[in-house]
Amino acid sequence: MSIEFTEAEGRGIQRRFICKELFLYLAVALLLISLAVFLFVMVNEYFKTQRDQERSTEVAVIMDAFARYQKDHDGIFPEGIDDDFSTVQVLGKAKANCDGVCPAFASNYFCFDAHPVLVPEYLTEIPVDPKLPAPASVVGDEAFLSGYYVNKTISGQLMVGSCFAEKERSILVVE
Repeated sequence: MSIEFTEAEGRGIQRRFICKELFLYLAVALLLISLAVFLFVMVNEYFKTQRDQERSTEVAVIMDAFARYQKDHDGIFPEGIDDDFSTVQVLGKAKANCDGVCPAFASNYFCFDAHPVLVPEYLTEIPVDPKLPAPASVVGDEAFLSGYYVNKTISGQLMVGSCFAEKERSILVVE
């Protein structure tokens, strides 16, 4: 016994298979797109965490350099670091154009050329935030900004922080 279909019935069966295949392809495509978006978000979060860890390490290194400077200079901090909480001194090797470069601190910015104070005796170079382009001028004569700031508290403690914390609210060390 054989089953025969008319030409119209055969096209209907063929259309049903095409629709099922189309839905299957769309479902697979949506699954792959969802997976790609999920992986992108996870990788992005991972890199933010890594950059914040690097910032925390660099803030600690900068704080240690200033602490050693202070110890070697009878408890005195370098000239140019004030105790005005409405200002911060952005570290780098620049004397101007520091306005608006530290979004972590919505206040007045001043440049603090830390290079002659800390390099080479306390640091081999001024650390640069991992999200900023690494300047070729770190050891040259051109100006650059590091993405880190320094200030003194009213009680005389030194405060060092990152301008560009991503996952953490702030990266700050007070000593």
